[in-house]
Amino acid sequence: MTATGGNAQATVSWTAPASNGGSAITSYTVTSSPAGGTATVRAPAGGTAPTTATVTGLTNGTTYTFTVTATNAAGTSPASAPSNGVTPAAPAATAPGAPTGATATAGNAQATVSWAAPASNGGSAITSYTVTSSPAGGSATVSAPVGGTAPTTATVTGLTNGTTYTFAVTATNAVGTGAASAPSNSVTPSAPPPAGLAAPGAPVQSVATPSKLTVASPIQNSTIPITLKWSASSSGGITSYQLQQSTNGGAFVDASVQPTGTATSATVALPMGDLLTAPAYQFQVRACSNATTCSSFAVGPNFRLVPVDDNVVGNIAYRGGWTVAPVPGAYGGFVHFSTNPGANATLDSLTWTVTGNGAWVSTLGPDRGIATVSVDGGPATVIDLFAPTQQPAQVVWTMGNLAPGTHTVTVTVKGTANPASTGIRVDVDAFAVII
Repeated sequence: MTATGGNAQATVSWTAPASNGGSAITSYTVTSSPAGGTATVRAPAGGTAPTTATVTGLTNGTTYTFTVTATNAAGTSPASAPSNGVTPAAPAATAPGAPTGATATAGNAQATVSWAAPASNGGSAITSYTVTSSPAGGSATVSAPVGGTAPTTATVTGLTNGTTYTFAVTATNAVGTGAASAPSNSVTPSAPPPAGLAAPGAPVQSVATPSKLTVASPIQNSTIPITLKWSASSSGGITSYQLQQSTNGGAFVDASVQPTGTATSATVALPMGDLLTAPAYQFQVRACSNATTCSSFAVGPNFRLVPVDDNVVGNIAYRGGWTVAPVPGAYGGFVHFSTNPGANATLDSLTWTVTGNGAWVSTLGPDRGIATVSVDGGPATVIDLFAPTQQPAQVVWTMGNLAPGTHTVTVTVKGTANPASTGIRVDVDAFAVII
């Protein structure tokens, strides 16, 4: 009989007895001395019981001998002579295996590498991992805290931006350093773009479309001021906005007025043309961090400025007595005016094809009175046209969000005036429609 020691176990082999007692042996039982482990092996059906067994549950460092008994249908034999003595022991530790699954993510002159621990630590706890770049240029070592596990991620610094790297990882325990992992994926460190913006011409975010077109005063020299507004860029480092204009579908060019600094609005004076040939306008805006680094353009809606001069009799009906007179600064040079209470000027038969805004244009002066203005017979708005000195024509009333369809705007002379006024005169110079 012979015994061979292992890690907390022993393998025992023997020879079958010279006699089976006239009945087939059905099993063998191995017993350790000192007590600590036994093992029984049985014959398969119709077969012969094996003559080797592994005894587990032994204590490393303790010396054992083993005896074997055989059993048949009649009973169990006496024990064999003891085997040789063996002392189970833990196997000697080795260096760890190779880490697996190394992956890298590039940064600015650095890379972050992650991996999985090796399948075997070599019988000794892993104390550190080392990451090495290829080509050479950077390495990093991470160590296990006292009583803890070494981390499986590290940042390798000192790399050259624009150079492509792979990374390998080794594990170290008390015995030594194991084999390197397979190389990671390739990464190329690079510096971040300035102020969070992308390269010139590439969109950095969605700049809101210019919106909320509003009419401002005054109207002079056949132009009408339009205020364009948009939402601020959410990118950092914005230093300016660039506003461009297209007229009648032409190419976009820089608008005559640019936003100041990082303001998100600009007011431009646009020629109105005439009723039949009102120009169409469109604006686009983009955010910039410097002269060459800008977002993509956000394009605003198309719209037209349709003037309806007081002399266009086909669209404005004058009732109750009105006079035509020249006035400096008036659109077209002339206005209709009245001092008759109840006299009215009505803009009708003008159809909005989209939601738009309407405006009434009048001169102001020391002899001007009070008028009312209403839309489609709705509530009247009171407008005081008095000014201490004569003023050129300007927008004195606006109404926004007029739905598509035909609308009627009526200006009526009240026959009253500001106490400082010397008269009750009401002027109608033009109406403006923004669609």
